[in-house]
Amino acid sequence: MSLQSLKKIEIVPPYSRLALIYDDVMRFVDYRAWANYVERLIARWQPRAKTILDIACGTGNLLLQLDSRKYKLFGCDRSLDMLRVAHLKGGSRFSLWQADMTALPLRQSPDVIVCLYDSINYLMELALWQKSLAGIQASLNEHGIFIFDICTERNSQKYFHHYIERERGRDYSYIRESSYDPETRIHRNSFTMNFDAERMTTYLEHHQQLILRLDEVLALIENSRLAVMGAYHEFTFHRANASSLRIHFVLKKR
Repeated sequence: MSLQSLKKIEIVPPYSRLALIYDDVMRFVDYRAWANYVERLIARWQPRAKTILDIACGTGNLLLQLDSRKYKLFGCDRSLDMLRVAHLKGGSRFSLWQADMTALPLRQSPDVIVCLYDSINYLMELALWQKSLAGIQASLNEHGIFIFDICTERNSQKYFHHYIERERGRDYSYIRESSYDPETRIHRNSFTMNFDAERMTTYLEHHQQLILRLDEVLALIENSRLAVMGAYHEFTFHRANASSLRIHFVLKKR
């Protein structure tokens, strides 16, 4: 009987075991470029900004890139495991706490709130989008802005339909399997992970994202107390269009 056949498969919450290898999985992301683009958006829409709250901050990669700049930084995430990694990396350079993006605690009234790398796509119901936008609007100070991005259906269909990725790290291995259902417009990512220190257990995480059209997101914003300052095509200041793979939005209080 093989060792593989004796292994226990344990299904765990999203971003629990993945937190341990997340930075390796995402090593291709240029977080400095993301931070530079965020600064360009802030310079245009809230040039006096001094405080930034990153919701769904993950392991703190964006916060680390912004740390050497002029801002006081805060971060929150639903996953305590991701926050533990962020704390180990960032120490006391920024404040972190656990919070869901639909239930933000009013601990701060920041000048800027960001929610990046399609984290907002994890809201699987329109009612949750509405709740999140209402909480963000209430959290921002009077002249604050909210910056977020979405992945589009074109991105899911072009790059992640029946996508499989296999990687081996220093003391782990994983398989990522991605698919997109155009009828439900649900993008699924499954991570099968093995760790050398836990040879008898295979961990499985299932992730889901709801892929909305640009017009649907704009309609949700229209029904909120936030106003669209810009909806931009892929790290530019050009207007988003049907070919956009990623769209960044900048919102202000009405």
